[in-house]
Amino acid sequence: MIEQAARAMSADYYRRRTHILRARVLVMGLLLLCMGFLLLVCIGEGWTVRFMLSQSLSFMQTGLYALAIMMVIGVYCCVLARLALYISYHLDHSKIAQALILVPFVAVYLFLFLKLTNIRAILPLATSKLFATFLFFSFWQSQMNEARIQMRLKAAPRIFIVSWHAFFVCRWVLAACWLLLTLGFALAVVSTHPVVDMEGWEGVALLGTFFLVFRAFVRNPNAHADY
Repeated sequence: MIEQAARAMSADYYRRRTHILRARVLVMGLLLLCMGFLLLVCIGEGWTVRFMLSQSLSFMQTGLYALAIMMVIGVYCCVLARLALYISYHLDHSKIAQALILVPFVAVYLFLFLKLTNIRAILPLATSKLFATFLFFSFWQSQMNEARIQMRLKAAPRIFIVSWHAFFVCRWVLAACWLLLTLGFALAVVSTHPVVDMEGWEGVALLGTFFLVFRAFVRNPNAHADY
């Protein structure tokens, strides 16, 4: 009887181990898929800016391109928010993880700069993406620390992962990052216009001003809805 109980416990142990391994592989695959999508959006956005700058588009065509890019930016923000949440939840050293996430983005924009050779158009795009990434990581770290205190937990609370209602506590941050990325795209399109003639540092300074305002908002726990 003891032998049978030991075998049952052993089978249960290996079943749980297999389940945990599959879950980890699934999470890793999901993270890689999200990262691939974000990088493809960055590349596509860079080529869209180049196309819009090199072609003579009508008002209707420009409006359609702008509407499509704003919709893609909305999806981009949701995926980036989820990716930052997963990384903040699963990895204790979030600063290191954040740096590892930023490396592929920097590499993509270096590639775009070499291909498009227009730093005034690329700089606002890259800057807005970096600022949005910082905002999401800062938000989730703040929320998890606050939730730990409220729930008296040592580990990161899982509620943000399993509950979509809890996840969308970041809806105001989503809106802020959408505005930031949309502004970055607009600055990339108009930066080389002869009337605007905006220098690269001017666009970065404008984006940085909004980033500092949004960052103060993100770090204030009273500025967000309860989950």
